[in-house]
Amino acid sequence: MPRSDIAALINLLCNLEYTGKSYRGSREQFRADLAKYIKGYQREPVERKRFTLEEDKAILKSKNLAKTAEFLGRRYDSVYKRMKKLRRRGYAEQA
Repeated sequence: MPRSDIAALINLLCNLEYTGKSYRGSREQFRADLAKYIKGYQREPVERKRFTLEEDKAILKSKNLAKTAEFLGRRYDSVYKRMKKLRRRGYAEQA
């Protein structure tokens, strides 16, 4: 059972316990409600795009990260974090 399913189930059971309400319905209805509740906890997987060597060079040479991020088609915060990571690793001197 995935971790998100377990978290949703624990949350649901704790809420039922604290409210003191018993579930009034059939088992199939309970299963459907539980599946709907668990679906609310699940997120769509995010496709991660790796930075290429050319993108790294453009980031290190950049004076304006906002324009660079727009040019590369990435979010500003991801470009900023990549720049910090490259500088921390010492790649800024090589560019």
